[in-house]
Amino acid sequence: MITDQETNFLYLADTLPKLYPSFYSRFEKVLKQCGITSTQLPNTNDVWAVDYMPIQIQDDLFVQFLYNPDYLISKAERKTISDVDTICHQIRITPTKSKIALDGGNVIRAKDKVILTDKVFKSNSSYTNKQLTTELEELF
Repeated sequence: MITDQETNFLYLADTLPKLYPSFYSRFEKVLKQCGITSTQLPNTNDVWAVDYMPIQIQDDLFVQFLYNPDYLISKAERKTISDVDTICHQIRITPTKSKIALDGGNVIRAKDKVILTDKVFKSNSSYTNKQLTTELEELF
């Protein structure tokens, strides 16, 4: 498992500088001061890329979970869901796809542990707790 501390590159949604230009300008300066390289993900519809983009497991291994948040209800809100397949193709990654509904922003990664909230069980009621736990262990 690759933890956030072990990464040396950051992808940011291209909507971030469009929607929050002042914040983005300050953030970009801080990243450069810290020696963190970043680039923008193309064609995003939402700034929260951590929620919908695949999770990096190893150098060249990513897992893409189903991003289907229950809090995006209206048609207008649903339009904020980015086309992850297209974005991944454009940045040249081919993730392993999972049918598990999981918001990547709810995943805390440690070297040999993953911490999730119980929402993962509520969002995947077609799985038994044991089935879901087993599949998540295999993916992570």
